[in-house]
Amino acid sequence: MIKTYPKKILPVAKKIENFLIEDGRAFSYKPDFNMFSFDLKTKNEGRYKELDMDIYVRENEYTVYAYVKFRLPVSDTDLMLRMSEFICRANKKAIDGCFELNWQKGYIRYKYHVKCLGDNLPTKKMFKDSIIAPEFMFEKFFMGMDLIIDYLMDAKSAFEVCMKQWYKAAV
Repeated sequence: MIKTYPKKILPVAKKIENFLIEDGRAFSYKPDFNMFSFDLKTKNEGRYKELDMDIYVRENEYTVYAYVKFRLPVSDTDLMLRMSEFICRANKKAIDGCFELNWQKGYIRYKYHVKCLGDNLPTKKMFKDSIIAPEFMFEKFFMGMDLIIDYLMDAKSAFEVCMKQWYKAAV
């Protein structure tokens, strides 16, 4: 258990720490960044079976970043352009967050931001949602990302495959 946090983030950090402990998650805390980190096993396959989760805590807010564990080859500009287009399309269907693609390092992540103003500290449901949403979005779109990485489809076609799969699963 972490014992000290900067005073300005104490209420939010304490809540997050308690949620992580209650959930039985092994986590670390990096005080230089006010950041909690842990791994999240997903229902997905292959490249997406585990996500790196980072939670950055600031005064009255926190941001969850879910990263896939692989990196795209940034020197492959065609791949990067197709993945960028795919991510733009996926973000139109995003739930309480967005995908981001880093062109310098080649990583894909999902960002989910939570405001905690005044006495509005994160509830257990808010916290669970902020962890589940990135996992759900990767689950929804990992097939399209794979189709692009493996050069099997363009961004529009890969996105359409994801949407068909999603609607089929919902029915």
